[in-house]
Amino acid sequence: SDVCSSDLISFSITELNDIIHLLLQKNNLKEAIVRITLSGGEIENDKHYTSNPKDSFLFIETKEFQPTFIETVSVRFAKKELAHYDELRKHKTTSYLRNILALRESENVNPKETETVFLDEHNFLLEGTRTNLFLIVYGVVVTPALDCTILPGITRSKVKEICNENNIPFEERMVHRSALLIASEMFLTNSLAEVIPVDQCEQKIFIQHSITDELRKHYHSKVLEDCQ
Repeated sequence: SDVCSSDLISFSITELNDIIHLLLQKNNLKEAIVRITLSGGEIENDKHYTSNPKDSFLFIETKEFQPTFIETVSVRFAKKELAHYDELRKHKTTSYLRNILALRESENVNPKETETVFLDEHNFLLEGTRTNLFLIVYGVVVTPALDCTILPGITRSKVKEICNENNIPFEERMVHRSALLIASEMFLTNSLAEVIPVDQCEQKIFIQHSITDELRKHYHSKVLEDCQ
């Protein structure tokens, strides 16, 4: 795919939109994935602590859209627990090694059918290798709080917005693994796959997806509005 880069990072939203549309046109893409990456730039060897790197670059990549997941997915837990607090987890980076290793724990798992979810050392749910996660507990949409040092997630924040707009009870808090025992639904969010129903998490089977389906419809409506 074509990559656009510049050492000037003061692009306006309009300029970024124009560049993205040009890349899509040059690559003859209609259904595409667009990834924007801001490089931290070069830091002098003796000044690793500096907060003002030089020669930063903005990269915009495009490629043909391929679904991240199928219609519904199964969830399993990573074998290795993570520390409850890790400042680096809050930041979107280009390093996916930990997530890739977690996905490779089972060679027979299809990554389009299964997501791996991380737990902390106290058995609290964190996030998936490519997703944020949600449970429906007694009619309330529950998701791990950002204080657990998870990625904020664009789709995650939109789901919260949709719940507030439609009077759907919503809670952000620490969510223990045992909450699965009383959860009626589970779903994941991802910018490419949007809202993904979970049909099984370890031994727990989820039969209904009524609230999940409602949120999927609301989210898709917002996407269509933004694309007009």
